[in-house]
Amino acid sequence: MQGMKSLTMPSRLFPLSFAAGLALATAGAHATVYLEETFSGYVAGSLGGQSASSASAGLSGNWERNAVTDTYADVQSASLAFGDLANEGGSLRLYGTAANKSVVIGARVDASLAGTVYSAFVFRFDTLSTSNAASFSGIRMSSTQDGSSDTRFAVSPDGSASLGGTPDARFNGSVGSSGWGTLLASETYIALSRYERVGDTLSASAKGKLTTWYLTLDQFNAYKTDNFATLNAATAADVAAKTYSESSSGTSTITGSYLQFVVFNASGETGLIDVTFDALRFGDSFDAVTPLSIPEPATWAVLIGAAAFGIAVMLRKRSRR
Repeated sequence: MQGMKSLTMPSRLFPLSFAAGLALATAGAHATVYLEETFSGYVAGSLGGQSASSASAGLSGNWERNAVTDTYADVQSASLAFGDLANEGGSLRLYGTAANKSVVIGARVDASLAGTVYSAFVFRFDTLSTSNAASFSGIRMSSTQDGSSDTRFAVSPDGSASLGGTPDARFNGSVGSSGWGTLLASETYIALSRYERVGDTLSASAKGKLTTWYLTLDQFNAYKTDNFATLNAATAADVAAKTYSESSSGTSTITGSYLQFVVFNASGETGLIDVTFDALRFGDSFDAVTPLSIPEPATWAVLIGAAAFGIAVMLRKRSRR
């Protein structure tokens, strides 16, 4: 492969190969993002009632939330940073100040998503559930904008089966999940999900499946180097947590659903979940939904200028021979 050959390329050719590599890295990369929400273009404060931002993709209409007191879904002016992951704008904080109450906020999905779909989102819990296992928080695809009926898909970093940061998932509604691992408060994670057979008619021989891996920044950086080719083989020692959920009947779609962000503090909950979400994307690969930041134009100018200088030095040396 050419990439292997460049490792043994004569040093005098490095500036040229470096410049070419920069161009190829920029022009050659191709991946499709169907839906994106980085909370850019919103007014800080309550998200409810604001129109889906022009900086978003695959969403339409207004964000609407359930009318429950003592619960909040607020746009924060600062993004939730996660290494070099591309992320502009703000972030979304969901929290409540009383038990036995939920906050559900959603916007309509207009993007066409079917077959095998990948997603990613970044999150951090400042508080996890501590006293009622039924409390939970996560993202959902539902037939309703601000309610809980017909939850088609759900990825819940703080699941409803155990206390604290024990994740769970739902494929095709009420189907439960299996997996391992727990998450910590005050740690920023990325959730990487693969949805299989979205929109298909499911059966025992053609099951739908939702698999989610939860990674710290160091773990993400390690798997990103090979575009997540080895993520399937990850063990409990390699990632923070993993969940998977299967369904063998019915049909669940994402297109035309409502993307929801949810927190529910169950009766008697003293932990009162407080979570921030950001950088949510759905696309055709893990690589598509985890784009890295592109250097600023000034940075490109420095890099290309250095390459050009190296080429000039190399040519000058050759002319003196």
